[in-house]
Amino acid sequence: MRSRITRRYLAGLLDGEGYIGILPADKDNRFYFKPVIKIVMTSPEAIKEIHLLLGGYIHIRTRHNPLHKDAYCWQVSTFVQVDKILDYVHKYLIVKKSQADVLREFLNTKENNCYKIGKGNGIKGNGLFLKPEVFAKRQRLYSLMKTLNHRGNSHPQRLNEEAPLKITDEAIVRASGKPEEISRNVNPLVT
Repeated sequence: MRSRITRRYLAGLLDGEGYIGILPADKDNRFYFKPVIKIVMTSPEAIKEIHLLLGGYIHIRTRHNPLHKDAYCWQVSTFVQVDKILDYVHKYLIVKKSQADVLREFLNTKENNCYKIGKGNGIKGNGLFLKPEVFAKRQRLYSLMKTLNHRGNSHPQRLNEEAPLKITDEAIVRASGKPEEISRNVNPLVT
């Protein structure tokens, strides 16, 4: 049977109901960062089909308020699984394309950047010693991802001074100062 979960459909779910991020973790006094992609919905059908097609795992978030439904969460959090999902949907992402690009850069820090246990002067994380420059890059990418995933109003200290906010026809856009950048960020259908 052919899956109903197409690349475009999954990208739309990720844009609307999903999370693409980098999470800090601490296990056995080892601090490290891990990639994560997840989708949370109250309807289990799509979550189950995604799991069958792409793997990962599912868990249920039980709500204690009787007015709320339980939520079904599908998640992948290994370098290999996250890379597979990004390959599957990246082309079709719209809202979370920036997060996907940062996560791809994070995944690229894995190759040939670890020492075996007991070797070198690296920072211990996830059972291996990372080169200090790799750990520093992962910290920067985590910080950037945290800013991209920030909910609510933007804080002035988080805005890049090189890209000030400009008001254009009731739309607020972050502009680089280049006309083509402004037009790309404004919906031409809104007048």
